[in-house]
Formats: sequence, structure tokens, C-alpha cells
Amino acid sequence: MPFQENTPIIQKNSKQEYNKTQTYLMKGILFLGALIFCLLILEITIRVSGKYNSDNNFVIFGRVLKPYHMPKNHFAHHAQKYEKSSQTRFIYNKDLGWTPRPSYTPANGRYCYDRISSRVDCKLTTEHKTASQRNILRILILGDSYSHGDEVAYHDTFGYYLEQILNDTGIPTEVINLAVGGYGVDQAFLRWQYSGRHLSADIVILGLQFENIQRNVNIIRSLYLPHSGLPFSKPRYILQNNTLKLINSPTLPPEKITHLLKISMNDWGLAQYEQFLKQGFYERKIWYKSKLIALISEILFPTEEDPFFYDLSAKPAQLALKILDTFESEIEQNGSQFIIVHIPIIIDIIKKRFSIETVYSKLLSTIKSRHNVVTTIGTLATQTKEKSIFDLYMKGGHYSAMGNKVIAQRISEEILKQRATTQQQKQRL
Repeated sequence: MPFQENTPIIQKNSKQEYNKTQTYLMKGILFLGALIFCLLILEITIRVSGKYNSDNNFVIFGRVLKPYHMPKNHFAHHAQKYEKSSQTRFIYNKDLGWTPRPSYTPANGRYCYDRISSRVDCKLTTEHKTASQRNILRILILGDSYSHGDEVAYHDTFGYYLEQILNDTGIPTEVINLAVGGYGVDQAFLRWQYSGRHLSADIVILGLQFENIQRNVNIIRSLYLPHSGLPFSKPRYILQNNTLKLINSPTLPPEKITHLLKISMNDWGLAQYEQFLKQGFYERKIWYKSKLIALISEILFPTEEDPFFYDLSAKPAQLALKILDTFESEIEQNGSQFIIVHIPIIIDIIKKRFSIETVYSKLLSTIKSRHNVVTTIGTLATQTKEKSIFDLYMKGGHYSAMGNKVIAQRISEEILKQRATTQQQKQRL
């Protein structure tokens, strides 16, 4: 009988538990529904914000989302524009892939070049003599768009500021800027061989922006950056028995690349050396059907942050080290001093502020142990404590006038320090 008296209480508790379970279940379903709805809205927003180009590559915020499609139509469009115009800033070069057009002076442009395709002041007609003038320090700058000074006027490049700073300290200085947008370290080396060696510089500066190391293992630029407007290929070094061997030299002209992209890449003899056909960028993975997932993947795992390229045991890093060693050896044999300037991009500065190591930190340490490297990341990061990080960079990611001035100041400090050390050594002798 006591059992029967407790039965209503048990039934009441069971009903309460059931109701509570039902409430949790309904809340879970509502939350899941709201989550799916929000994700669906984000998916739709991304698809509306971006667009498919002529090759069915999806482009948003200036970046192509994976999986990539062969950029045959996009490349052909830019190749045709190049062929039809005699006023393009870049021209095909069989030895280097591309160079600025010699004596290029656009009517309303920002970038001007002299007869050797070095960047010059558009308001002046500067021509650099082969031999440097006596008692004038001649500095040669090589590298990519950061060293070239993309997005800023000539008077706001770090090359111009460096010349002014050294002249102001009483050292007559001439800076020649042979850096070219889009170049890898390999092309910078070749640019020195073909255009810089005969200039008899006292100091040769290589601006090293670490994404350039990925370019070393690329041949057709559009396979690496499908949205690129440069319709060219580049020479590429490979390592054979620890010796550099140059392939795709002479480089393929635009019309041949157009044809090549239309056929199967399997028929291309150099396909095995095109790293970006092997990175999985063109694989049709099922999760990439969602543009939301593809965009998140691009944000969290951008190509320039891929650790594979900076792994000391992997081929790209080993190739980069060999190129740099050979670069310095040839420059010193030519009677010049070699200085590498570390050029950090905006994500590197952000990481520095939060004491996070860059993805290439071990490779940088190895380079510093073998070469004279001017580091700028600490000085740039310090600047962001007082001013916005966006004061150092332009909208396209290159350095602003302020950022370039910081870079120039660091280089000048290193040059002045080395000259003082040399003077002390001479006095001791």
C-alpha cells in the first residue's frame, strides 16, 4: 500500500523530467535552426558579394577561392591586351620573364623608368652611368613590389629615403632601384646578373619578403595567382646535386602560354616543376562547394602562410637558401657588399605585437646565420604602439610613405654602423 501512495509523486516527477527534456530538445532544435539560417545567410551574402570570372573561378575581396580552375580565359584576355598595346608598364623578357618597359614615362602615371628599367623620378630624366662616380656610395636595390615601392610615389619609396638620409649624414650616395613587382628571389638574382652586375654598386640590397620564396617554385604566374594580370612565365631554378640549374629559360612568351593553358597540363614537359599544380589548389574537394567554408579556409590558411614552403627540410626552403648563398657569392666576387633586408607584411607585424612567431621564423634564423640581414619587424611593430598599423601600409598591402621611411632608417643605421666599424679597423692597422 505505501507503494501505491507514492505512485502519483513518481508519475509527477517523471512528467516534469519529460517536460524538461522536451524544453531542452525544442531549444536545441531552435538553436540548430537559427545556426543553419545564419550560415545560410552568410553563404548567400558571400555568393552575392563575390563573382565568378570567365574561368569559373570565384573571386571575392580580390582573392580567388579554392578550388582553382585553369585560368585560360583570364590569361588569354590579359595576353591579348598586352599584345595589342605598346604602352604596358611591363614587357616580356626571355631571360627574366618580365621587366618594366625601358624609358617608360606615362602621361599621368606614378611609375617611371630609365633605359635600364630602374625606377626613377617621373619629374627628372635620370640615367645611371655604368661606373659609379668617385667618392659616391652606389647602392643597388633588388626585390619585389615592396622594394620597388608599389602604391607610392618615387619620393615615398625606401630607396629614395635611404639616399636622402645618407646624403644628409655627409655620405654622398646614389640609390638605383631595380626591384620589380611580382619577382621571386630567383628573378632578383637574375636581374642582378643581367642588369645590375655592370653597375658596379658598392652595396647590393635584396628586399626579402618571404612570400617570394613561394614564387621561386612557380613557373607560370597565373597558375599560382589565377587572378594575376601578368601574362608571363618566369625562369625557375631547380637543385641537381646541390647545384642550381635553370629551367624555362628562355621563358615562354605569352602566346605560347595561352596555347599551353588550353591543352592538358600533362602534356607540358615542365609540369613536374610547377609547384602550384601539386599543392592541391585545383582539386575539387566536396567541402569547397560551400563558398563560406572556402572563404574561411582562405582566411585561416592563406597560401602565403603555408608552412611547407618554409620548412627547412622541404625543397622550397632548401632552394631559397642555395639561391641566396650563390647570390652573395657572385656579388662579393664582383666587389660589392650583399645586404638582405627583411620586409615583413602586415600579418607579420600583427603577430609580432602579440609575440607570435612567424611561419618562416626558423628559415629566417638560418638565413641570418649565413648572411648579413637587416631586420625591420621590431622597429615597425614599435611604431604601431603609437600609431595605427594601417599608417604603415597602403590599401593594397604595400608600405606607405611612413612605413618606407622606417625601413630606410633601419638600413641607414646598419650601413653607418658597418662604416664606423670599418673605419675603426683601419685606424687600428
